[in-house]
Amino acid sequence: IVVECRCLDAVARARIERDRVSGAHPAPDRTPELHERLSLQREPLDADVTVDTGLASPSELARSLVRRLGLQAGC
Repeated sequence: IVVECRCLDAVARARIERDRVSGAHPAPDRTPELHERLSLQREPLDADVTVDTGLASPSELARSLVRRLGLQAGC
């Protein structure tokens, strides 16, 4: 199962800025410019499911995905 995780560019930029200010991300080159450049180079992904990571917390998204795919939690 291929799951594509996406979010709006504004959400990604806000996350990048938040992590830059707090020093929470280990990648020193993680910038809005890098995000934009990589977004432009992105190749289409033949995903089974696409998840918008800007809509809920990671744990909520994971539970939703498990339900959508008809899987049992804890597998």
